[in-house]
Amino acid sequence: MNKLPLCLLAIGATACSGNAPSEEHTGRARMPMEGAGTFEEVPSFGSNPGGLKMYLYTPSPQPAAGAPVVLAMHACTHDAATYRYAGWDTIADQYGFYVVYPEQQAGNNALKCFNWAGEYSDPTNLKRGEGENQSIKEMVDTMIATYGVDATRVFAMGHSAGGAQTALLMATWPDVFAAGGVIAGIPFHCTTQYAEVTTCLNPGKNLTPDQWGEFVRQAYVGYTGPYPRLSVWHGDADTLVNPLNQSELIEQWANVHGIDTTPDATDAVGMHTHEQYHDGNGNTVIESYRIAGAAHGTFIDDEQGCGAEGAYFLDADICAAWNMATFFGITDGTTTSGSGPGSTGAGGPNGSNGAGAGEACVPGREVICACPEGGESFKTCAADGSGYGACDCGTAEETCGTGGCTAAPRPVNSRAWLLVACMALAITARRKRRPQN
Repeated sequence: MNKLPLCLLAIGATACSGNAPSEEHTGRARMPMEGAGTFEEVPSFGSNPGGLKMYLYTPSPQPAAGAPVVLAMHACTHDAATYRYAGWDTIADQYGFYVVYPEQQAGNNALKCFNWAGEYSDPTNLKRGEGENQSIKEMVDTMIATYGVDATRVFAMGHSAGGAQTALLMATWPDVFAAGGVIAGIPFHCTTQYAEVTTCLNPGKNLTPDQWGEFVRQAYVGYTGPYPRLSVWHGDADTLVNPLNQSELIEQWANVHGIDTTPDATDAVGMHTHEQYHDGNGNTVIESYRIAGAAHGTFIDDEQGCGAEGAYFLDADICAAWNMATFFGITDGTTTSGSGPGSTGAGGPNGSNGAGAGEACVPGREVICACPEGGESFKTCAADGSGYGACDCGTAEETCGTGGCTAAPRPVNSRAWLLVACMALAITARRKRRPQN
């Protein structure tokens, strides 16, 4: 059989080539933010029909039985060690959970992409209990049997091809994964035709919610239990995987959960837009982060100790790993919001809880508040995440000239204009220094 160029499956690849990726594109020019625990291969974990490798990060201190586990899946051209750049290790140390890094092999895909669309039009990997999805399920079984992880707190996440594989795992194993995190990924069953892979990436497929949802329901016919919750992330300047895919993923999983696609809550985390979609009981079953000005990558916050910059690891001043862990419910017991508390950056990996005006206190977050004398203004979450400050309701500002200073009335909402201007300047500045892939 004639095979199309392997780059068609290369979500995250920079060129259409059969050559091995350079050191720059594997991200090995710089060591990741490693935790205090151990990272090692697990050589045997079942029949492994998909021919994958399994790497395990055991945090320090090692958790007791009943700990959660997160499976973190790399993009094309990357490997398990490279995906440690995402920042999961140090978060696992802090909150006491295991991280499994499944690794694709060049024998399955020359660019080491997880085969979310099947291998050369062979849809085996999309069928429950077969191919790569079965191999990853066996990794979970090994963690339960060997380390006593909590079978009800098993989570998957990934970037690009790893994100598409995450959606696949959520569909084929809804009884195994409690929630998933998809960064710049593809809806489940976008295609099983090799020639359509690039269409799924860009411009993407625009189907109805019911069409997308039916693919998931057919992945495990007869399943009547709860489906995994979803945290879905995408850079709004991604030219490799069209941001339309984020909206289509929301439609797919909203349909599966029996909810509409209108956000029930929207807030800003730094420059980025965070939306929440609730079920009939008010629980957040889907959340989305639309990352302003960001290209194709896993989002980290290097300055706040979350991950490290590299090829397709972008410092967007927000830690996707930490926010996903919070959405999963493994940082503070919360399962209703992924916006969570932070340290000194939006969604940082360390810190304490705080709340104001019904919103989680993320350092630097502005929320609207009522002024005692009428009107509205803003109050700001403190840098340590401890809580919101007073409502900025100043009504006078000084105008100084040669004759001295006099007080003049100031509109109580003047800071709204200042906030917009500052955000615009920040976006421009960060676009100049952020690597574009």
